[in-house]
Amino acid sequence: MFKTEFQFGIRKSSIVPQFFCIVPTSTGMGNNYGMEKVLVGLAIEHTLLQIGKPVFDKVENQFQRKYQHSLIDGYDYPQYLNEILREVFGKSHSDIIKSIEEFLEEFKHDQPIETFIEKIKQ
Repeated sequence: MFKTEFQFGIRKSSIVPQFFCIVPTSTGMGNNYGMEKVLVGLAIEHTLLQIGKPVFDKVENQFQRKYQHSLIDGYDYPQYLNEILREVFGKSHSDIIKSIEEFLEEFKHDQPIETFIEKIKQ
């Protein structure tokens, strides 16, 4: 494992959080798998927390209860995340997905991120 520091600018506020993460290097799923998973997890968390902590908790709890996964696993299971967002937000789930996509905009050139975005939109 290695340590890396991420710094992301957030479009909806002037806050620039700094995250210190330890990510696995040998996952067998690509060189940047751990970093991509953390990035998508941050996008999901940020989007839901912009709405409110109770909403974040509700989505997280449903994801855990129904699929026995945490929200960061939404990267690996975008279809599950999409389903939970539909259950919680109804037709408005597409606005949540759009916000996640906007957070990831500058990383869309990375194939795994692009694939995640395509799958979560289905």
